[in-house]
Amino acid sequence: MHLKPAVREWTEALRDLFAATGYSQNQFSRVFHVDKGSLSRYLSGHRVPNDHRFLDKLLDILAKGGKPVGEGVYEHLTLLQLKALLVAHPHRYLARLVTDELEAALAARQTAEGRAGDLEEQIQRRVRQVEELAADQERLRDEWAADRAAMTAERDRLEQEIAELTRDLQRARRTRDEAEERCRQLEVFLDHLEGVQLSDLNGLFGNVDFTDPMSVVSLLDDLRSLGASGHAMVIAERVATETSLDRPHVIGLLLDRLQSVRASAQARVLAVRAAVSMPLDNLYAAIDLMVRLTRMDASTQVGVLADRIVDAVPVTDARTVTMTLDSLRELNADAQANALAERAAAGLPVSDPLAVALFLGRLRDMGADAQAGVFMARAVAATPLDPPHMVLDLLKTLRAMDASGLWTTLAARAAEEMPVRDMRATTALLDLFRDHARDTARGFAARAAVGVPLDRPHAVVGLLDAMDGMGFAAASERLAERAARETPLDDPNDVAALLVRLARPGTFGKAELLAARAVSCSLAGPRAVVLLLRRLQALGMTAQARELAERAAAEMRLNVPRTAVDLLDLLQGLHLAEERNLLLRRTAAEMSLNDAMATVAVLDRLWDSTEWQAARILLRRAAAHMSLDDGEATVAVLERLRENGSGEHTEVLLRRAAAHMSLDDGEATVAVLERLRENGSGEHAQALLRRAADDMKLDKPEAAVALLAMLRDHVPDGAAAFARRAAEGIPLGDPRAVAGLLDGMADIGLAAESERLAGRAAAGVPLEDPDAVAVLLATLAGTQPSGTSRLLAGRVAKTGPVTRPGTVLPALDGLKAAGATSETVEFARRAALAMPCEDHREVAALLHALREEKMKVHVGLFAERAATEFPVKDARGAVSLLDALYEVGARVSAKAFSERVAAAPPLDDVRALLTLLDSLGRTGSSMEARILAGHAAVRIPLDDSAAVAELTDRLRGLGADAQADVLERRFAPTG
Repeated sequence: MHLKPAVREWTEALRDLFAATGYSQNQFSRVFHVDKGSLSRYLSGHRVPNDHRFLDKLLDILAKGGKPVGEGVYEHLTLLQLKALLVAHPHRYLARLVTDELEAALAARQTAEGRAGDLEEQIQRRVRQVEELAADQERLRDEWAADRAAMTAERDRLEQEIAELTRDLQRARRTRDEAEERCRQLEVFLDHLEGVQLSDLNGLFGNVDFTDPMSVVSLLDDLRSLGASGHAMVIAERVATETSLDRPHVIGLLLDRLQSVRASAQARVLAVRAAVSMPLDNLYAAIDLMVRLTRMDASTQVGVLADRIVDAVPVTDARTVTMTLDSLRELNADAQANALAERAAAGLPVSDPLAVALFLGRLRDMGADAQAGVFMARAVAATPLDPPHMVLDLLKTLRAMDASGLWTTLAARAAEEMPVRDMRATTALLDLFRDHARDTARGFAARAAVGVPLDRPHAVVGLLDAMDGMGFAAASERLAERAARETPLDDPNDVAALLVRLARPGTFGKAELLAARAVSCSLAGPRAVVLLLRRLQALGMTAQARELAERAAAEMRLNVPRTAVDLLDLLQGLHLAEERNLLLRRTAAEMSLNDAMATVAVLDRLWDSTEWQAARILLRRAAAHMSLDDGEATVAVLERLRENGSGEHTEVLLRRAAAHMSLDDGEATVAVLERLRENGSGEHAQALLRRAADDMKLDKPEAAVALLAMLRDHVPDGAAAFARRAAEGIPLGDPRAVAGLLDGMADIGLAAESERLAGRAAAGVPLEDPDAVAVLLATLAGTQPSGTSRLLAGRVAKTGPVTRPGTVLPALDGLKAAGATSETVEFARRAALAMPCEDHREVAALLHALREEKMKVHVGLFAERAATEFPVKDARGAVSLLDALYEVGARVSAKAFSERVAAAPPLDDVRALLTLLDSLGRTGSSMEARILAGHAAVRIPLDDSAAVAELTDRLRGLGADAQADVLERRFAPTG
């Protein structure tokens, strides 16, 4: 028997699966009670199992035998079975689909029933509890008031739970009812299928209205969801020839559905009908159909439909024409796009400059030069010149298309007729004229100078710059005159910008005119007023600045505290003492207190001006109402209160701070706590301590140390909570502070927290400050298990800085103090190999330290490096290093260094050279001393006669008479 491909693929997979079980057909049928004939037909492909039970049985046998298959394999086998069943037994395939759906629906119903039953039981249990509580409440009503309140709360909670569970029960019942209805429908359909042959099923759809595309779409969706592709093909045949084409937007959906059920031939028939006959009153639907036809490779139909669209598109709207052109070009209908472009170029209205520019851009992109030429000639002669920015876009398009003649014509029209109410467009047009139509630009500038509105001074500045840049002095002066006299004064920011622009050579008089008017500007924007005052002061317009400042001091709103401070400083700079004092008094009484640092600044200025009464007023207001978001400012105000002796107001501010101050600044929090303690406010200190324990920011370890000490003394349970927070989150940037925190934890006995912080610190503290690391090492060694300090010591030994000599000795001392012997040796070796040898004092110090630690090998390594790497820049440094090398016993290195010094000695300091000669002689380097003497005799400077004479004697004492004679001969002429 010849098997169909889908059946053959399923049968081969089934045989492989059966073989893997290890059973023969006889054994399988006897053990699992499966009919031998049915089993043989399954394995030969003569029959495909209707349901999933046979497949499930085989997979269960494999799983029990230790050969389970994955979910993906199961899904693949199920799909193969369904494909085979569809080909071999279409009727049973449809029944299988419905049966599987029924099983899923029954499972959903069972789940819903179980959920509903569980919810009913929970509700009944809570109802019983409510009844019991109600009985208890009645019995105990007169005896236990407190218990009654608790019972009432418990009853309320249970009643709320009952309400929520009731809602859940209602949802569960709805789900159960829906599942039951779905099961009923599927069972009815399945019963109907069991008595109907496949050929008879075609009659089930005889009443479908094929003239209604949406009905057909819904039917095809239903058939596809049931897997009834055979029925879908029957429907597709009629759809292709009978569906009405009066609803174009649905045709595309119908084409998709036909293709989804693999009815490609029918889809093509429908496409041919639609391309020829579909109404084109909905252009978007027509273009959508073109896209779908293109995807179907129906190029002939695409061409037919494109021709119809080109004839049907009205050339009255540039945007519609442009959209259609874009669509035709994207679908490669270039001939139709060119035909449409030609129609539109001759007939499209030119009443919208933006649409004109848009259409011209499309013609340029298409390379339709002839059509663009026709359209541009019409547009340049007739397009309106309003709104201005659209005219500007059109001019730019013409320039980009290199249509210079048409550009010149339109530019001339724009220069004479375009409205100049849009300042930005006017400036941009002038810039566009700059390089291409200078004479036209001159006339346009003259018109703009007398016509542009002045309500945007910043834009006036731009236009003035454009006119000056083109050399149109007359137009610029005319506009400057108008701006100085007529510019609105509503926004001091704009006035300031225009003032700076006018204060240039040639128009400074106009600036003075504007400044005289500016003293009457609006005071609604305090920041802008301060800016204008600064500009007036910077331009030397002191009289105007003083006049405006006087107004501002008396009238300006004080809702921006920082601006009030700036204005006070400006008044001082303008020597307006009386006005400044007036503003200080106003500020003390009226200023917003939402900027705490500005409040502090005003307080300082009040004290400096001896406005003590006003200062007390502001202090009183600040204590009661100042924002507490800035901890530093809060502390500063407390200081001012203490200096002023305002105990009552200090108490007010301390109470507020205890309850509400921001805890983002740890140092400020600690400072306020100290003030509370000094003030005897124990209750409020306790409140702030508890807040700080839970919420104080941990960015400053010093503050954490101080807070832990306070908590230890006053809120022990808070100390433990804070210590846990600090152990997990305190920054490790300051090893000293971390050490202090560890000591504090140890004092309280918080071993776990201390150990946690110690572990973090040992693993993560930075090593750049060796003194601080040494302190932490000592703390770890004294308070923690040895492993913790050894961890930090190991990090120091391996990665501690040795590039700066000043960091090495403290690290060595810290390692030694912590008892980390092996780490000390390792670090010393790194230092000996890597520490720079540029400072003779540091080098000598390390050499002596290594000798004291009896690290002879390390002394030798470092001495050898120092002898070869130390830069011999001065004789005194060389003497120091030479002596150190001899003192630590590094005689070989000292000899090598002596040879280096003698070969290239520093000769700029004669007396230091004498010391060096003595050192060489004392250490037995006589030969090197003589070599050095030879260099000295020839090259030493002769400006110190006494030192030269002493050197001459020293040379003779060394037996270097020849060198002494040379030196004497050199010195004789100068002497």
